[in-house]
Amino acid sequence: GKQWYQRRVRGEAVVSTQSTGGNATKNDKKPGKKASEDCLKSLPSVEQCRRWQESLENVLQDPKGEAHFLRFLKKEFCAENFEFWKEVKNLKKKSPQGEKLKKEVKSIYDSYIGEQASKQINVNGKLKQAIRESVDEPSLGMFDDAQKFVVQLMRDGPYRRFIDEDNLQQIMSGHG
Repeated sequence: GKQWYQRRVRGEAVVSTQSTGGNATKNDKKPGKKASEDCLKSLPSVEQCRRWQESLENVLQDPKGEAHFLRFLKKEFCAENFEFWKEVKNLKKKSPQGEKLKKEVKSIYDSYIGEQASKQINVNGKLKQAIRESVDEPSLGMFDDAQKFVVQLMRDGPYRRFIDEDNLQQIMSGHG
């Protein structure tokens, strides 16, 4: 860990000035695909990568970290946990009520939890059952336990490979 950063600091292509440029923060706040693409275009700094290595939460709280982590997960064919986590996060942010909440909850359920889900996440039967029983009378917190569970799955699996120094070097050099 530390030696690699010391080597990188002495090296020539250490910090991309793009990563802290004026546009980066403005674009990072825009929801959707465009913001994610913008985050992938500007390379992360050594400092950002160091923070990502400290915790998965640091990756998930940084739009650039989110974008690079999702790209990595897609390469590993395991993006569904992240996509579920992100959809639940967005649902809570929008905080819909009534029929709109029911519709959005049903969409998340159908995509990630239900028996015919196209991107089924790996949660236990008890958790699935609790969510299934909440779909008709939904609440914003109904996916909380499943969201925590998939964060733990990501932390135990792909996150470890994502923060590997070779992978982060690839990302910082624009090849990640």
